Amino acid sequence: MADFLHRYPQTSVELSLTDDYADLISDGYDLALRNGNPPQFDSLIARTVGSQQMLTCAAPGYLVQHGTPQSPDDLAHHQCLHFLHGGRVSRWRFQQKGKETTFQGSGRFSADNGEALLELALSAFGIVQLPHYLVQTALDSGSLKSVLNDFQSKPVPVMAVYPSRKQLSPKVRALVDMMGEAWGKAV
Repeated sequence: MADFLHRYPQTSVELSLTDDYADLISDGYDLALRNGNPPQFDSLIARTVGSQQMLTCAAPGYLVQHGTPQSPDDLAHHQCLHFLHGGRVSRWRFQQKGKETTFQGSGRFSADNGEALLELALSAFGIVQLPHYLVQTALDSGSLKSVLNDFQSKPVPVMAVYPSRKQLSPKVRALVDMMGEAWGKAV
């Protein structure tokens, strides 16, 4: 974002960080970033700007106490920390035998915020599946361990979603283009 603001000094940005799905048009947003393929609406355009790998992780203490799952089926016997999208529990995705499978397990905690899920995972409360950018520091420090690596799903697209092109300002178009360039370097 800093690069964009330096490049366009006359532009003001108001950033709202939420995991909720906002109604871009009625809520007055110019742009949203969404993981996965967003619902299709005639009034919205979605452009892939990058991708992110979802990683399934748990604290070492949790794994010592409850065991390490060897396959996605083993998750049925674990405390899973689930992400909520619009009040619905999101499904975890895995690759098994060349096919993508989904899992919606049991657990006592779900939240619509990745940082909250990360904190519970770090507290050895359960297993979580989150984007790599949220868990990478904890993995590097050993605070979390990645599990089910042999079943990792394909990366999830990161989409820039905005009202139809007729209403797209040059500044929003420039930001979307810059995000695509920056994400391409980071991936």
